[in-house]
Amino acid sequence: MRLSLFLNVLILTCVIALPNKAMSVTIVDSVTWENSTYHLLSRGTWQDSESLGIALGGNLATINSQQEQDFLWGMWGLSGSSFHNFGEIWIGLTDEISEGHWAWSSGAPLNFSNWAPGEPNSLGVENYAHMWHSTAGTWNDASGSNEFAGIVEINTVDAPSASLFIILVTLLLAARKQPRYYPNLPS
Repeated sequence: MRLSLFLNVLILTCVIALPNKAMSVTIVDSVTWENSTYHLLSRGTWQDSESLGIALGGNLATINSQQEQDFLWGMWGLSGSSFHNFGEIWIGLTDEISEGHWAWSSGAPLNFSNWAPGEPNSLGVENYAHMWHSTAGTWNDASGSNEFAGIVEINTVDAPSASLFIILVTLLLAARKQPRYYPNLPS
């Protein structure tokens, strides 16, 4: 119940606070597995999906094991799953900061990888990883301007309490409603 309230308030805050461009990316499905809640996002760029992930209190998914990979691909990528038509799915792996040095956007160490044969190939400007439908969910690097589905991961163990979050939302809304008045500026 408490987590459900927290997630509802969090989603409401995102609707109010996110820029319009990121609003084109929405949550289409959710599931909890082990210590994380995962949200499947509608199609968008890597940056738009990551921005929504951050606003929700997480990041695009950090995949730490073959079990996690298999779970996520089985939920949303595998043919026969209810959302397999998305095809390609963004994950939180990027080499945008340093070409060829792949890192999770969450800051977690890279202890597992599932690259397709010959990948990452950095063909052109390909700084973002996604699960690739044509290779059964193995990873490929792609340009961030592509619009793929995305998976956001929120660690439910470290999630802030709902009461703290409600206070922050209230402050955010109050700050947005305050008129800007600068009495010492010349008119």
